[in-house]
Amino acid sequence: MSLLLEAFLVGLYTTFIGYCVQLFMDINTSTITGAYFYLCVVGFFKHFMGYFLHIHDYYCNVCNKSNRITKNNVLLTNVHVYTYAYVSNSSILELIFESCLEGLLFILLGMFAISAIGVSILNKNNNKNKGIFLFLIGFSLHYISDFVGIHDLFCKYRCVKS
Repeated sequence: MSLLLEAFLVGLYTTFIGYCVQLFMDINTSTITGAYFYLCVVGFFKHFMGYFLHIHDYYCNVCNKSNRITKNNVLLTNVHVYTYAYVSNSSILELIFESCLEGLLFILLGMFAISAIGVSILNKNNNKNKGIFLFLIGFSLHYISDFVGIHDLFCKYRCVKS
């Protein structure tokens, strides 16, 4: 799948997570603090739920097909199927840590966008603009992550044989 199509789907998934967070949590996004908290929660759940929905498995399979995982990594040599697996409590903590980092990345990208557009984009009554805003953040973050090599690191350290 092309990077643009992947980023588009991630943008849609991010918008869906944003609407779910809005539905189940009462976060006042009309203040700058509330907006940043909302972005952090969306980023956290985007990553965290990606594991439970097996979206991360897709990336591991892409790693295999695109040769992102090098043969220098002894554990992954001659492996044909990769999955994103957690097998211990410390690994669950790593998932939580990674999800928190993604939440922080959402805040950073959101800070940039909010300073350019304004916090009114996340007004609770402005669902259409909020959806577009979340889509653009998810799309941009996915594209940037691939460009700077975060996806390669994910492949190297997270995709393990099931």
